[in-house]
Amino acid sequence: LALHAQAASQALAGGLHLADVILKDSGGKVLTWGSAALQVPETVRIARIAFDKRGYHPDEVAKATVELAGPDAQPRKVLLRAEFTDALGRLLVRREQSVTVGQTGTAAFELPVGKPLATTAALRVTALDDGWPSAVGEADVITFPEKFARRAWADWESTICGSHAGNPVRDYLVPIRSKPLKDWGVTTVRAEAKTLNEREYERQVRAGFQLMPIGVGYGSISVGHRVPEGKMTFKEQRENYEKTRDKKYLVRPVCLNSEADLASNAQRLRDISEYCGWLQPIGYNLGDEMSTTYYVTPFDYDFGPEALAAFRKWLEKQYGSLAALNQQWDTQFASWDTVMPLTAFEVKGRGNYAPWADHRAFMDDSFVGFFKWTRDRLRERDPRATIGLSGTQAAEAYGGYDWSKLGGCLDFAANYAHQNTIIMQRSFAPGVEWATPFWPYSAGNPAMRHQLWWQLFHNCFGGSCFTYRLMFYPDLTPTPNTADAMAVTREFQGGVAKLLRNCTRISDIGLHYSQPSIRGAFISGAAAVFRDNRMG
Repeated sequence: LALHAQAASQALAGGLHLADVILKDSGGKVLTWGSAALQVPETVRIARIAFDKRGYHPDEVAKATVELAGPDAQPRKVLLRAEFTDALGRLLVRREQSVTVGQTGTAAFELPVGKPLATTAALRVTALDDGWPSAVGEADVITFPEKFARRAWADWESTICGSHAGNPVRDYLVPIRSKPLKDWGVTTVRAEAKTLNEREYERQVRAGFQLMPIGVGYGSISVGHRVPEGKMTFKEQRENYEKTRDKKYLVRPVCLNSEADLASNAQRLRDISEYCGWLQPIGYNLGDEMSTTYYVTPFDYDFGPEALAAFRKWLEKQYGSLAALNQQWDTQFASWDTVMPLTAFEVKGRGNYAPWADHRAFMDDSFVGFFKWTRDRLRERDPRATIGLSGTQAAEAYGGYDWSKLGGCLDFAANYAHQNTIIMQRSFAPGVEWATPFWPYSAGNPAMRHQLWWQLFHNCFGGSCFTYRLMFYPDLTPTPNTADAMAVTREFQGGVAKLLRNCTRISDIGLHYSQPSIRGAFISGAAAVFRDNRMG
């Protein structure tokens, strides 16, 4: 089928148009098809539409500039018709303005965004020359709904580990992959901290999701998984220490007390907060399953010089005098500079475990301090930055998880609930937003339903899904566990979570929490018994 387009029989906007023709027989069978291009002359061309900001908050006014170009210097009157429409198809504002165009011309529109319900709005401008649509131009811009602008968590926030619309995903798949998440209640997605580009960040907001950059710990509290180039791995250090008992293998690959070791972190934190702060991230996630060692594996980090110097200053604050320390430790140090902790290997059988226990307490405090330090660096460029982590660990002698202290430096967490840790978390940090990982790698109903309700009653007003490929089959239908979990999620998001958020918990049972007792149980060989008792 050969098609030729010569002239338009109706008013078409100036520019390129495509005409598609499909020929069918009387039975509806397609016989052939073809396309033709038609160029309609533009007496006036819309060269550019630009907004004064990258994004707008509720009740702000978007200011747009329209740049026009004419075929010659002969001035002509043009009517500009502007329609500002959000991604839900709602017409927000309609404006008309006359403008004189010679070789160039400009027009400005002020467009109140109101109370956005969608994360994008498009401005479509039609240039009418003597009633004829000479040109059409369009530009969109991000608009922040109230929840985004406040960086607020929903009554029950549903997040997903990973991205459905990030760096590797083709543009045309973004709306297709976004729809199942929205249908199943997911409202926040993770963006890789190491990948700062529009596809990983801005595109996800445009798709309608709040952002949670993940990995802003930049490896400093995940040395058990990966170490900086040129450093020994956790496994290598552990094997060498067990063979030699040489404390040079107890020097942490990244010292949490070293400005030099954390300098690159500081710059990257400033970079990411400057890059994405305007997108109103719901929070910055330091990473998954973080630790001072490797999960809660016993290993006596950190015997590096800067860590030991910080430890001695910490001891001075704890004890006040060297005499008090020597009395508590059963030692005879002549000066603070000579004070050295003992390892678990050295202290066993000694009877007085203080030189080891204090070192463990110091490392727990260093872990807490790193979170506070990270928040401070982020807020240098993004003053509203909040921080959290994923895959929290149980309170043990090693790892850094003293929940009586750690909860106070977090704003949110995708938390594990094992070993009754969830009770510690909601007791010590009732203001933290907890979103417990629950599926799809856990069991289906009825265990799924029990788990989600149990977590909800312990102040977990959210869930963290793992991951897109485990939530949905390739045809985007949900897996059985996804369907089971989301049936409960809909109950929570339908009002149940809001009711419980506004209830006052009546605490009629007191449980004594003692991190020193946890350390004492470990060093005396009773860790397993203590853990069993804690789990009931």
